[in-house]
Amino acid sequence: MIVLHMRIVPFLDLRLYNENYYQCLGRVVVMNIQDQIMLWNYAVIKVMDVRRLKMTDGEELHGYRLPASAFLQPTRGSAMVCLDGTAYPMKPLHVLHGGKGTYLDIVRTEDDFEYYLVFYSAAISLPSRQELQQLLERGNPFEMQYGFEPYSPVPLLLKLEQMDKEWRQSGMLERFHVKALFYQFVYDVLRQLHSQDVPIKKADLVSQALRYMDEHYADPISLESLAELFGCSPRHLVRLFQERLGQNPLDYLLEVRMEIAKRLILTTDATVQEIAHGLSYQDRYYFSRLFKKHVGISPNHYKAQVAQPVRPNRTLAVSESSIGKRRLGRYIVNGVENHYQYRRKGALQMNTFRKKTPMAVNLLLIVALLLSACASTPNSNGAGGSSQVSQNNTQSSQTAAPAVSRKIVDDRGETIVFNKPAKTILTFPKPLAETAIAIAGGVDRLVGIHPASKTLISQRVLSKYYPQINQINSSFTVEGGFVPNIEEILNIKPDVVFQWNMGKPEYYESMVKAGIQVVTIGWGPWDKEMATIRMLGTALGNEDRAEQLVKNQDAARAEIEQLVKDVPQDKRVKMLLISAMEGNKISVHGDSNFYHEIPGVKNAAYQEGVSKNTMQVSVEQILAWNPDMIVIHEGAVGVNPSAIYEHPQLKELTAAKNKKVYKLPEFALMSHMASLTWYWYGALAYPDKFSTVNMRNVIKDGYKFSYNIALKDEEVDQVLRVDANKDSALYVSKFKN
Repeated sequence: MIVLHMRIVPFLDLRLYNENYYQCLGRVVVMNIQDQIMLWNYAVIKVMDVRRLKMTDGEELHGYRLPASAFLQPTRGSAMVCLDGTAYPMKPLHVLHGGKGTYLDIVRTEDDFEYYLVFYSAAISLPSRQELQQLLERGNPFEMQYGFEPYSPVPLLLKLEQMDKEWRQSGMLERFHVKALFYQFVYDVLRQLHSQDVPIKKADLVSQALRYMDEHYADPISLESLAELFGCSPRHLVRLFQERLGQNPLDYLLEVRMEIAKRLILTTDATVQEIAHGLSYQDRYYFSRLFKKHVGISPNHYKAQVAQPVRPNRTLAVSESSIGKRRLGRYIVNGVENHYQYRRKGALQMNTFRKKTPMAVNLLLIVALLLSACASTPNSNGAGGSSQVSQNNTQSSQTAAPAVSRKIVDDRGETIVFNKPAKTILTFPKPLAETAIAIAGGVDRLVGIHPASKTLISQRVLSKYYPQINQINSSFTVEGGFVPNIEEILNIKPDVVFQWNMGKPEYYESMVKAGIQVVTIGWGPWDKEMATIRMLGTALGNEDRAEQLVKNQDAARAEIEQLVKDVPQDKRVKMLLISAMEGNKISVHGDSNFYHEIPGVKNAAYQEGVSKNTMQVSVEQILAWNPDMIVIHEGAVGVNPSAIYEHPQLKELTAAKNKKVYKLPEFALMSHMASLTWYWYGALAYPDKFSTVNMRNVIKDGYKFSYNIALKDEEVDQVLRVDANKDSALYVSKFKN
């Protein structure tokens, strides 16, 4: 149970400290009365509900979360009323105020307890002066908590009585009168607050969020929804949690859910699927992965290893917050943003309730279990093991090299500082996962790759040498795009995320606000691509390896540009790159970029000021361009040169008639392997000029240099997609072994 310690002092000076997990009560602030009046003056106010309630013998209220800001004034009886754990001994005609999201508890101390409760919403209309926004940030009067004994309480009570009477009429004129009376009520409250110097404190968002997650762990909760619930930004909420608890909100939620899952596994016959659904995880496989990551073993193994026939001393109890707790009626008002429903049926029914084990106790038990696990770790050194470990640690700390701070200026111009190399990395841009493997020398540090990238790599030769790629998380995007799923990324806990910039803040802003370290990269030209490789090397603490990859690209570029330098601009091959094709729905790359320019080909789709990275075009437009060569991107799954050769209209293209339609090989266009693409383009566009280039050897050397892989001949065939391109000009004769 929650233990409350307080000293009995005059009501105005009451301070109560709640010694549980929600310990910090928020700081007491002093707001200039003129500042408050200014904010009330500019606020758009809407009265949400007016209620007169009565609590009789045996009735209590626990854990009611205020759905809007509210004033409470008793008319009869007395009670201990708590707002977020701060207790106010309320007697008739006292006044209490709490903000939206505040948790309200009421315990009667004598007789029946009757009171008025007025809910309202307030917002500063936009655009507003910067001065008002600054005042609101310093202290929002609509979210403040305070209680006091008015020196002139009767006028306040009379206004509440009249508001209640008018509210019951439900007419538009009566509602307008309620609003007018509410302003008069607030005026009297502010006037008496000022004259009595009442201490006011800010709402404690962390305590509110903790309690909300303790009670709603079975509901879908995202960082954004949690922040919206408490009227702050996700980044602000994460910062408050990090300062107070050293973890983000979703880490805490995960701990709560996993402890409950462990309890359910041990004490019920519920299936993993049922437990997952009960904890708001729709995918039992995803839940099992989370459980294994958090506990160390799978749910089934946990049940087999931990379960015992008799466990009389269990102390971790499943939360029963949703069982039998008394709740106030909830409301819904048209045009008002809330998720509460209210159906008023006269006096509220009171239910019995049971208190759950405080989270403080649960967390202490978790810590105790962790400590005991550490203490019971087998030690081959016997009793002297601890001393040996300590000595080894001391020696390690003495010989360890000092940490080197590394800085990256990303595509947004933001400076990102790495005090130590990133141990884990998550990548959105499709080609970047392979570059990370080449720099890190393996896949161990990759904890997340884009689903499209994962699909492509799983079909490539590379997956034969790194089968672990198939186990890397790729479920962190919204619908497979580039908008991040914040909750999932916070669960993955990467040290750094690499993401596209593309001038789209929605790609990265939510991650930055959530406290995730993000490095954004840009799309072409050449210098941006090389900058990306260097940034990745810096983040991973392997700048030398990244520089090797850059220099390798530089050398290849110099050689290829030398081979095509004599090709006149008007004689250069016009190429069209198809990124997707389904019947007559065709998407093409519209950019003119270095992967075209370096090998001396021109993009037939490029029109300055018009073209974009990817664009959908008609068959007629492609016929008008009439490219010399067509390349089908590997992302166009299932589309091969035959789709063009057999198309009733596109088969008339020059490229189709000359059999110059090709499926792009397995190496990415824009990555540390881009030079392979240039050689490939050049060999097909200008076979005479590239006659000395052995493409198969180029590929073998590239894979050996990048991944330390010695490709077999059949694997080179796979990389080149010889089977898919066998009917196209030059392919078999030039590339087949």
